[in-house]
Amino acid sequence: MPIVTPEAVEAAVLKMMAENVKVTNRTLHERLGGGSMSDVSAALRKFRESHATQNRSNVVVDAAVVGAIAAQIDRHLVESEQRYLAATEEARESASSLETHAKTIELALAARERELSDVNAKLQQECGKLQERSRETDELRTNSARAIADAEERAVACRNVVDQLQFRLARAEVELAALPQLTEVVTGLRHQLAVSTDNAIRSARNEAVAIEQSKAYQQRAEDSACREAKTGAQLETLQVQLIAALNTERKLRDDLLKQAGAMGLLEAKCAALQKDLERRGGLWLNRRTPSQQAVDGIASVE
Repeated sequence: MPIVTPEAVEAAVLKMMAENVKVTNRTLHERLGGGSMSDVSAALRKFRESHATQNRSNVVVDAAVVGAIAAQIDRHLVESEQRYLAATEEARESASSLETHAKTIELALAARERELSDVNAKLQQECGKLQERSRETDELRTNSARAIADAEERAVACRNVVDQLQFRLARAEVELAALPQLTEVVTGLRHQLAVSTDNAIRSARNEAVAIEQSKAYQQRAEDSACREAKTGAQLETLQVQLIAALNTERKLRDDLLKQAGAMGLLEAKCAALQKDLERRGGLWLNRRTPSQQAVDGIASVE
């Protein structure tokens, strides 16, 4: 704060008077750039008294006028001092209110800082959660990639199995295509068997007729002994025919048995082949899991 001296006050007042600036306690205080208002007022009063004494020594002035001027000056000084004190009080009140406002602002800032601290703590927690979720996401991606790789391996294995089954199915279809030819052979053998059976039946009938005839001839031989010599040759002929018929019947029966055996073998082979094909087809259908069906669907799409 500048020191208010009589010399500084006199110089400032003279300069203000030369500039036609109204000299008051406030304007002088502003021209001096600060200082105590009471010191400025006292210095200005002394300056005016000294100049008034000098003027009185040079000019004869009525005492009443001088007293009125002095009273006016004192009144102005008192008013100036009162205004200064009011301004000072107002400044103090403003400073107090500003200090209160500043404290309020400090409290608000402290509350904001605490809120920001809580928000930072929450943000750190959220960052930790996000990092944890990021790690979980990375683990899920790794597990998903591993699962996809395993699924692809299983798909390749299923495709290999499907290829093998398709190869077996094609071979079974070829064997199944050859089955009608075997059926035709069996049908021919059955026809031959039927023909042989008819021949055997006819032979049996011939044998029965021959036996009947032999019995009739024997009865006639017994009845007519006299005709024994004549019928002996006929009987021998009949016996030869009977033996030939029996031999033929035996041969037919042997052929029939052989053909029946071959027929049985062919039927057994056809039944075994058909069962094997049905078993292979059933196994292939039973082994078709949903994943293999899905793989078949993918293969068909490709």
